[in-house]
Amino acid sequence: MDAHVVARTLVNRTLVNRTLATLIIASLVGTTAARATSAQSSGPPATAVLRIRAADEKGASVDGESVELRNARGTLLLTVTTRMDGRAAVAIPGDTTPLRYTARREGFAASSGVVRVPRRDTVTLELRLKRSSSAPDAGRGSATRVRPLAPNYDLAAAEIARGGLYILDAYDALRDLRPSMLGDESRQCPAVQNLWVNGEQQVPAPGEQLVPAHVMLAGDGDEKSARPAGRGDVLAFRATAKDPLGRIRAVHVETMHYVSCWDRSDKGAHGENALFITLKPGVRFEMKRGSFVADSAAARRAHAIP
Repeated sequence: MDAHVVARTLVNRTLVNRTLATLIIASLVGTTAARATSAQSSGPPATAVLRIRAADEKGASVDGESVELRNARGTLLLTVTTRMDGRAAVAIPGDTTPLRYTARREGFAASSGVVRVPRRDTVTLELRLKRSSSAPDAGRGSATRVRPLAPNYDLAAAEIARGGLYILDAYDALRDLRPSMLGDESRQCPAVQNLWVNGEQQVPAPGEQLVPAHVMLAGDGDEKSARPAGRGDVLAFRATAKDPLGRIRAVHVETMHYVSCWDRSDKGAHGENALFITLKPGVRFEMKRGSFVADSAAARRAHAIP
């Protein structure tokens, strides 16, 4: 074979080998980066806890204070309502701070500001509310608690629909609009223990819980729902697929009613400290399946189908 042909063949083989090596290295680097990115994104986000205390100028607790929380872009994350003791608490994803808050309550001037909630931390937001000129005087010489004569233990579809896009299920609706219906802590009631849907009692399976609690574990700050909520616990930011209230879509709910632990009316067995949910026409509920449309025509007329 001619020496020039042999030399050209060797050069071509060398170029091919270099090209293949370059492609293999690039592929390995890309795969490693993709795995690292996937592992980083699949990990649970660190969370924080925001506690809210609302009081008037005399220091009296103010319940029913609606506090909207938005991220830096102005997107509404959730709405928190203070309980009868003027307090509220919620778990916040750690990547949403700083938070912009707007507090509103009938009879008081609205207030707004910015609060920073670092990851794996607990921050208390103190709200001092000023009465509007048209609000009645709460009383002179003593700090009178601002509270309704009777707690509101009912929540209907119209109010849920006005609650915003971030109310996806029954748990979201209760946490944002009626947290006392998950267990009225101000009346020394534990978390809801009994659930009724369309007149039938729903018994959670082992490992399931009606009201999930946010548990801040030392060292990692990841949100867990390992046990039901108890008195003094912070409600979970979201219900999981294992939580019955998380399997009831908000758009499927017609009404929800809570019977507290102090209710002495005859509600029958398992009717105390219970949550009664009525679904819209055409919608049914099964514990494993959740709420679902059984009659599309009836559900559409009841606006259960978006």
